[in-house]
Amino acid sequence: MTENLDVFMKFDERLIKFRQMHNASQKVFSKIMQVNLSQYQNYEYGKHLPTVDKVSRLCKYFKVSSDFLLGLSDELETITENYSQNICGNRQNML
Repeated sequence: MTENLDVFMKFDERLIKFRQMHNASQKVFSKIMQVNLSQYQNYEYGKHLPTVDKVSRLCKYFKVSSDFLLGLSDELETITENYSQNICGNRQNML
């Protein structure tokens, strides 16, 4: 239970930080996540957690891993960067 609370506490902070990094409004992020503005604001205020589907929409749109948003990682890397590094690394290991 404490572990879930920890993620809950981090998610709202990460979501705000991520939105500000993109100089986007709450309205823009609510549209990306396909929720109404008040529901999105509840995510930022820490009142509710979004479903996996809603987090996934945000991650796909910005091509980032959910680990950063969920507070599981402090590194913000795009999925394409991770994918490229893994593919290149695996190719060199195979040679």
